[in-house]
Amino acid sequence: TPGLGLEGVVGEQRLRIGQPGFVCALSHCATADMPDEPGQWLLLGDTKGALAWLVLDDRLRTDAAALVAACKARGWRTLLLSGDSSPMVASVAAELNIDEARGGLRPDDKLRVLQDLHVQGRKVLMLGDGVNDVPVLAAADISVAMGSATDLAKTSADAVLLSNRLDALVQAFSLARRTHRVIIENLLWAGLYNGLMLPFAALGWITPIWAAIGMSISSLTVVLNALRLTRMPRQTPAPPTSDLRPLPA
Repeated sequence: TPGLGLEGVVGEQRLRIGQPGFVCALSHCATADMPDEPGQWLLLGDTKGALAWLVLDDRLRTDAAALVAACKARGWRTLLLSGDSSPMVASVAAELNIDEARGGLRPDDKLRVLQDLHVQGRKVLMLGDGVNDVPVLAAADISVAMGSATDLAKTSADAVLLSNRLDALVQAFSLARRTHRVIIENLLWAGLYNGLMLPFAALGWITPIWAAIGMSISSLTVVLNALRLTRMPRQTPAPPTSDLRPLPA
């Protein structure tokens, strides 16, 4: 069940693991209170009641802070939308200096947040990797999936970070801005050249051979200007990290 957990049968025992409310609904018992210790807590239970708490600790990527800082430097508002309802959501947001964090969200809740932002006239870039992110990835103005994301998330996104490096996304921001600037330069040059040369050609002041030479020079200038985009600053790759690590019981 997206955003809630998993249900299955082991032997003759039906089990659920995931959100406390989802698990306790199987046995129709009161929802168990989540432990106070930090971490992403998952409840395991059967038709008789809760059986055990399991905890996962999300380890931040080494380049996550740089990505958030790059977004804020461009004047963007940053949001963290998570299905986790533990205090870890607020803790991660505070550590990364994220403007707003919301936890305990189902896929439709995340989609509703996106729709509210669109109503406000905002453009949204979504970065995600899980099945729960698929609706938002599909509806965002620009969506990016991690290279380690689920196949469904990748097919719903506009782009995929094959290297799993967030600093590649920071580089993409700069490249997009440079590309836009080069496109404007090329359009201005082409418009200026044609605007000046066409009247002269129509009046017969330019022979066909000089017109061909001039057009070739104009096209070569546009291509050479575009080739400036290939000169990108080298990025030092971040050391690989694991996204999840189990905590000892």
